[in-house]
Amino acid sequence: MRYDQVEATIYSLIGQSPGASSDSPGRTRRLLRLVGDPHLSFKTVHVVGTSGKGSTATFIASILSSQGLRVGLYTSPHIGTLRERVRLNLIPI
Repeated sequence: MRYDQVEATIYSLIGQSPGASSDSPGRTRRLLRLVGDPHLSFKTVHVVGTSGKGSTATFIASILSSQGLRVGLYTSPHIGTLRERVRLNLIPI
């Protein structure tokens, strides 16, 4: 499967077009429950607010990664490709 096909499949599953932002806590909680609540098994920094979240989260991830910790980072929306939304040690998946 090509990258563009995978991206189209992901967008069709979440019922959202590229660049759109529409989520509800209930939908997210249901998804987490379906996959076994993985968020409860590791330490998390959750950055919220009206502006600067992406920069702040990337800054925190950079600090933690520089200390030798394995760091996952999710930011949304993406700027260039869907891959940049999820990063492991600052490297897009």
